[in-house]
Amino acid sequence: MPIPHIEMDDPRVLALARWRQQLSREGVYNPAWEELTDEEREHSLPDARNYLKAAIRAGLIPDQTRLTPATGSPSPRPSVPTLTRTRT
Repeated sequence: MPIPHIEMDDPRVLALARWRQQLSREGVYNPAWEELTDEEREHSLPDARNYLKAAIRAGLIPDQTRLTPATGSPSPRPSVPTLTRTRT
């Protein structure tokens, strides 16, 4: 099975990164996603993308590239999310 090509701006990658951070926060009291700096958020995306690739490859989730959660229909290619909140 070939490795799927998944872009960093795939909404599933951002969702995985956010939830991984939430689980980390709940387990060891790390900062929430909203409390991370822009740089910290950007650094979490490659891991999330790789987890998504692995889950598809393992057959845990279908390879439904860029489906919108509400409709299940292909979504237009989104731009990279703007991350504006920084830690003070």
